[in-house]
Amino acid sequence: MVSVHLEKVSKLFGTVRAVDNVSLDIKEGELFFLLGPSGCGKTTCLRIVAGFYEPDEGQLRFGTRMMNRVPPHLRNTGMVFQNYALWPHMTVFENVEYGLTLRKFSAAERRKKVMEALEIVRMTEHAHKSPNQLSGGQQQRVALARALVIEPEVLLLDEPLSNLDAKLRLEMRQEIKRIHKETHLTAIYVTHDQKEALSIADRMAVMNAGRVEQVGTPREVYRRPANRFVAEFIGETNFIPGKIGRISPMVARVETPVGPLLALRPAQTFHEGASVLCCIRPEALSFVAEHATVDNHVDAVIESVIYLGDQEQYQLHLDKAGDAEWSRVKVTVLNPGEPQRAPGQRVTLFLNPEDIAVLPATG
Repeated sequence: MVSVHLEKVSKLFGTVRAVDNVSLDIKEGELFFLLGPSGCGKTTCLRIVAGFYEPDEGQLRFGTRMMNRVPPHLRNTGMVFQNYALWPHMTVFENVEYGLTLRKFSAAERRKKVMEALEIVRMTEHAHKSPNQLSGGQQQRVALARALVIEPEVLLLDEPLSNLDAKLRLEMRQEIKRIHKETHLTAIYVTHDQKEALSIADRMAVMNAGRVEQVGTPREVYRRPANRFVAEFIGETNFIPGKIGRISPMVARVETPVGPLLALRPAQTFHEGASVLCCIRPEALSFVAEHATVDNHVDAVIESVIYLGDQEQYQLHLDKAGDAEWSRVKVTVLNPGEPQRAPGQRVTLFLNPEDIAVLPATG
């Protein structure tokens, strides 16, 4: 178990900066996610840590050890690939054993370690089978065991669940979380799946165009995104533009076309009159019977309703918003009962100040 540090790391492919001045500090024993859309640089970062790519700029360290020119086989990292990469002509046992054989462990040591690794991933009863006799989820468990058996300092996972169906992905998320808790390994996990990252990460870095946009816990990134890109990438959201009216020690008053909104004081420094966006998640908006105060209540008309069992999704048009691109907002009601609202109905929405994130108008 070791900490991993990337300091101003860049990687170029021709004129393209696939990774651009990335700095990250990953703690010992942390399950850290690199999250972002295709082409954002997350897999390139992982391959730099693995040693498959050398950084063109910057430094990579495991703890205090410089790793820039250390070859992959001397880094003591375990890699779990998207496509499992199991040997079809070997049994499950032999696949997991392979790395130990290369490391010249004795037969007795190999058997002990392989069975321990298979026990961690709950695959001991399948040790004699070939990979083509296993389900996708079972094959992924074997790939995990093969990475764990060598007792790596850092476990690297490259979109390991992307080939599984939705139900298996849910099961394997929890399995990976359990295995990480049992092994206490430092793990770096690459994915484009926001829910995957939100559900099991200790912390995450959201990447875009080779750069890190924000680092934080899942709750911090979801509730307090650093900018519009992060807010839109991590789940659904609504934006209402405005200008800073005043900022007190606790709250910011934002003057918007649909009325004044009070929000928690933003982490960024904004001057009075600065153009901003109020970011409000669909589940943070609530229907109320009538205005209780002037602030944080807006009027709207329901345009559509979609019932999904565990939730009901509304699209509404805000009064006073005209035809602006932000004039339509989404509202999610969890655990809905009997239908109470229908298209065409006029309603009032309440926006809790704690659920409004004030973001820069650009970026």
